[in-house]
Amino acid sequence: MRTFPRFAGTYRTAMELDHRARRSAGSLAVVERRTLVRTPLLLLFPRGEQQFASMHLDKEVGYAVLAVLAATLRPLLPTDAELHVALEELRDMRHKIRRKWTSGI
Repeated sequence: MRTFPRFAGTYRTAMELDHRARRSAGSLAVVERRTLVRTPLLLLFPRGEQQFASMHLDKEVGYAVLAVLAATLRPLLPTDAELHVALEELRDMRHKIRRKWTSGI
């Protein structure tokens, strides 16, 4: 018995985009690249803020989160400008964690 029998149909477009990104990231449209760069950031940063709200983020924790982001974004090879746009969106949404990692970008 499957827990989500319509998974393939529901996420077909997203899965096709992911496959194209892994096969040839340079062939993606600007809007598609922007979506693929911003999605992991928008999913990970709020979760990190919630999980670490009562903790001090030391370098090791920051590096671990960055390693997850790097692995997720590696197939796209995002430019500094693409990352900057995504991080600015986080700033506009008032995510605190964004301020901690933008000093180097």
